[in-house]
Amino acid sequence: MHDPVDESDTAVTAVLCVYTEQRWAMIEAAVESLRGQTHAPAELLMVVDYNDALLDRATRAFPDVNVVANAHTKGLSGAKNTALEHATQPIVTVLDDDAVAEPEWVATLIAHFADPTVVAAGSAVDANWEHARPSWFAAEFDWTLGCSYVGLPDHVADVRNVFGGAMAMRRDAAIKAGGFLAELGRTANRALGCEETEFCIRLQRDNPGSRIVFDPSTTVLHFVPDHRARWSYFIRRCYGEGVSKVAVARHVGRTAGLASERRYLTRTIPFGVSRYLRQGKVAPVAAIAVGCAATAAGFATGTIRTRLPGRDG
Repeated sequence: MHDPVDESDTAVTAVLCVYTEQRWAMIEAAVESLRGQTHAPAELLMVVDYNDALLDRATRAFPDVNVVANAHTKGLSGAKNTALEHATQPIVTVLDDDAVAEPEWVATLIAHFADPTVVAAGSAVDANWEHARPSWFAAEFDWTLGCSYVGLPDHVADVRNVFGGAMAMRRDAAIKAGGFLAELGRTANRALGCEETEFCIRLQRDNPGSRIVFDPSTTVLHFVPDHRARWSYFIRRCYGEGVSKVAVARHVGRTAGLASERRYLTRTIPFGVSRYLRQGKVAPVAAIAVGCAATAAGFATGTIRTRLPGRDG
């Protein structure tokens, strides 16, 4: 197992993965939230995803941040693998570039690593809507926004995986597991996600007896722009999730890759439908039906693609 981390020591590299200047104001807010942590990271590390102008601007704007270029495949997976290579501290936290962490975020997550069996920990992610939450948007589908959803534990609990943009991990364990899979991880033009799901499953497999902890007592606030509050985005995101889950299952097996999804479909979804109907809310029920259908369509498409001649799997 791993040596425990003394939470009185500053042993954290806080990572921010960025890719576009269009998010500059949010990048500044994210950096400020990391600077303002009660448990100050020993290192702030920013990975810029194939954008020379942003790389130059960030290097000049943030003199206290180690700004580096993604040295691997374009996208989140390559950026996170670059971060693992450059990080100098034993614990690495990752925050999305459109999110801000509450002041106790690092302190709360790093405390879990006092247990040497813990290889990763994650927090809750709350939605920060640009305007208002649509009345039809079922809380069970907040995962489409990268946010905590109804069905997650409401207390500290061991989980299969945590949110990739609100997590902490042991650097040595992450490197031992081989980092994040290049095939997964969103880019500006690719909807495939779930890189954190596949990574967390391997992380535990390659570190026998290890645990991954979800702690909802601390949160990050994740910006949700108006275009993500539309039916078109919701359907595309659900479809992409279905395709992504096929890739995850192909790499880690269907049992591990789809266990949480089975519980979600057999418990969370029926309870949600029942709750909304009791409340007389039809629109969220429609969203659940559409979301499940779109995800299933993506899963079917991904499955068919893997069986075509010349495809792996």
